[in-house]
Amino acid sequence: MLVLLLLFTLILFVLAYPLLPITLVGIVAFGGGALLSTWTYLWGYRWLYHRPAPQEPSELLALPFEPLKEYLKGVKLTRFLLYAILAIGIYLLLSWGNEALVSVWPEGWGGAWLRNWSKASQEAQATLIEGANLWVLFLTVGVLTPIAEELFFRGALMGWMMLRRFPRWTVILLPALLFSVMHLNPMGMLQIFFLALLLGYLRWASGSLWPSVGLHICNNILVLGIYGF
Repeated sequence: MLVLLLLFTLILFVLAYPLLPITLVGIVAFGGGALLSTWTYLWGYRWLYHRPAPQEPSELLALPFEPLKEYLKGVKLTRFLLYAILAIGIYLLLSWGNEALVSVWPEGWGGAWLRNWSKASQEAQATLIEGANLWVLFLTVGVLTPIAEELFFRGALMGWMMLRRFPRWTVILLPALLFSVMHLNPMGMLQIFFLALLLGYLRWASGSLWPSVGLHICNNILVLGIYGF
């Protein structure tokens, strides 16, 4: 399924790039790639083995709400708030540390290239926000992009790895690494990786995609609010 996931995503990206605004290209590629690969993989399983697939597409993507309802019954509000405060503190600390690390990275080890790349990435983000309607960005980058990326990384990819019984640490770690690299932002690599670990843990612990979708949306909207206003 991994090959299908990457292939469909690449095809949709190539098709969408010349036709759609850049904010919609990733939504179509990641969201569409996840849905198409999941359906094709499970349909192909039925066709090849002439028996029911081990999961329905919605189950592999962790879309049903029943596991989330069961998970929420065991959540203690006080513990949740303490963990949330701790996670925010770590995120902010990593943001500061990442910026400091990039600024002092030795020239001989690619420091100039790294700083130029970081500057170009930040300028591209600023240009995107300044040149677009902020409310459209909130819908596309703040809501639809997190849904599409979660369908890809914590839905299709993690769902397939869990179905194939990969070790728990790889199920959380590998999608987080891919997620961090995909963003191509040296200045935000550490905090993005930390966020991705949290998203993966929420998906694994709750058995549902929706907690990671909710956290991802909150993060993107907060970032847009900081840069937009």
